[in-house]
Amino acid sequence: MESTRQTAGRDATSAGGRTPGAGVDALRDRVRREIGDEPWERYFAKGVRFGIDQSRVDVSIASPFLRALIDDRFGDSIRRAARDAVPDAEVRVLVEDRARPPEARRSLETPPPSQPHRRRMRPTVRRYRLQEFVRGDSNRLACGAIESFVSAANPRAFSPLFVCGSSGLGKTHLLQSAADEYQREHPASKTRCITAEAFTNDYVEAVRAGSLERFRRAYRGLDLLCLDDVQFLARKEGTQNELIHTLDALSLEGARIVLASDEHPRSMADVAPALVSRFLAGAVVRIDPPDMNLRLELAAAFGQRRGLRIEDEALRLIAERSAYPLDAAGSVRELEGIVTQVAAVTSLLPEFLSETGVVGVVAVQRALGLAEGQNRTRRAVGRPLRIAAILDAVCRMLHVDQSEVLGASRHRRVVMARGVAVYLARELTTHSFPEIARALHRPSHSTIVTADKRTRRLIDERAPVRIGPEFDGLHVGELADRVRNEVLDRGRR
Repeated sequence: MESTRQTAGRDATSAGGRTPGAGVDALRDRVRREIGDEPWERYFAKGVRFGIDQSRVDVSIASPFLRALIDDRFGDSIRRAARDAVPDAEVRVLVEDRARPPEARRSLETPPPSQPHRRRMRPTVRRYRLQEFVRGDSNRLACGAIESFVSAANPRAFSPLFVCGSSGLGKTHLLQSAADEYQREHPASKTRCITAEAFTNDYVEAVRAGSLERFRRAYRGLDLLCLDDVQFLARKEGTQNELIHTLDALSLEGARIVLASDEHPRSMADVAPALVSRFLAGAVVRIDPPDMNLRLELAAAFGQRRGLRIEDEALRLIAERSAYPLDAAGSVRELEGIVTQVAAVTSLLPEFLSETGVVGVVAVQRALGLAEGQNRTRRAVGRPLRIAAILDAVCRMLHVDQSEVLGASRHRRVVMARGVAVYLARELTTHSFPEIARALHRPSHSTIVTADKRTRRLIDERAPVRIGPEFDGLHVGELADRVRNEVLDRGRR
């Protein structure tokens, strides 16, 4: 019956019935103004239908993937435009499989009552230990604050602890270390270490599934909450309000809270003052970029973790190259990226290692594209690899447009290009799956994990490349190596 009413509403709209077609036209114009012409032409012009039925607005999209992408990027704009066009409208974003009859279509805005929300909360994922954190003058205060935060008898002495500093300086390491240390000292405790993006996704899914109480029990019953990348909450009013209540509830229960952001709380734009005031209620500590001494220690530590023995002069060259221009200190992530680059090149060109397998200056110069004796301070080369450079090389070699790789295309050649880009991003950079997902415009980092696993499986199986005659006889691993060499060669120029 509901499907019949939906269909009748759309038919009436298109036929000029009780809801004039002009109403839909006005709605489409409002949405277009909200999102801009280019996104409209790319995502909406051909694949999205609008319908108005009394006080309900339906946005019908052809596939679950496209629906998720559109709702994630433009959902707020669609709802704002719809309520401007139809005051107090109920807005629903539907998946409309146009190969199926209308009665078989259903809304993904709220799962049907017969299928309750069964999704389990994301488990805490930890990669780092506090013992592995390399300390120096720039991060000693933050590291000491984390140690005191975990061991303090009175949880309110430091909570909430807010760690801020530029991207790539070790904030995530400290948060995951805090969760790890606290869990080991209090095995029966409930801890969660997640990103603000994951918190937002959990909250949105709980709202859609009608399981807010379950969500609140999961987050407000914690002994320790570590929330990373808090700047992600900008312009997300609903999530900000929910986090305010979550922080208040945790504080009343005496739980420990540690947060991290690229920005100081006072500098965060589009974040509610009430939330900023809660960030400022505890200790705020800053991590600064590493100085030269710390960069030397970090280069040695990263090399050791990769099984590299690096001589002192080569370590100094790596440390120097991690900071451009000369008056910049650079980030830990960029320094790790250089070590990763050195490891990749020396594994492909072992002849540049010494007879005893030590990485010397010549090997590092080769990895960074420096000729022997060349001025180390030359600015044109030696930066850690960027995902954009990998994407550019992949697209040129496979003859695909970047917009296709960044878009929703499932063409075989585009899927191959996307998979190789993800694989090399993991191999040649230190970016995480969520960071790679953002760089490739994916709505969820789970798609990046899947692409990486699929590509590695194809490489292990020596699967042939089946994307065109120009690649006949080539295995996926060989294709990835060609792109890798192209990226490294261009990085040396």
